[in-house]
Amino acid sequence: MDSSEKTSTNLTIYIPLKNEGVEVFRPTEAMAFGDGYYTVLPTPHYDPADEEWQFLPDTIVKGEWRKNGSNECLYAVEKLVLSPEEIEWLSFAEEYEYELWGIRKHLEEPQNQEAFIGLLKKRLIRIRKDGVMLNETEAIQAIETTLTGPQPKLELVISPSGRLIYFQDPQVTRYFEDKSKKGS
Repeated sequence: MDSSEKTSTNLTIYIPLKNEGVEVFRPTEAMAFGDGYYTVLPTPHYDPADEEWQFLPDTIVKGEWRKNGSNECLYAVEKLVLSPEEIEWLSFAEEYEYELWGIRKHLEEPQNQEAFIGLLKKRLIRIRKDGVMLNETEAIQAIETTLTGPQPKLELVISPSGRLIYFQDPQVTRYFEDKSKKGS
């Protein structure tokens, strides 16, 4: 069963503990964003003096469903990390849907192309060709190919999980707070 089949608002996620000597997981609550992303929720049983969680409450993590005996459980496997360029392009995608032709010069710059590909692999943005969403491989190929004309129509679209993460990820909030402090 994949994560898209299991999307309730609050569910149990298992967080790896650090410095335990053996592999240990702490069950806690999480909120699903979709596309395999979850926010670890602060819960009353979290005690940093008692145990060291690999992913702290309010962290957005990639989740993975695994067999645990006869049950299937959700495990936190990695923290969502966005580069400054990815945050900027996620912000750009959040504002409007853009045709790639209109931003083709930006896509020729390696750091922009890398940010776009990172967001595509994280499924936070998507590319739509003539109204149909491209799969990851097709979308990356569209980004890496020099655009010589506006046909076919290729559009940048933020995914629903990308939009939620953009508005709720503390990392994104800090980035824009720091940016506004530097600008004033």
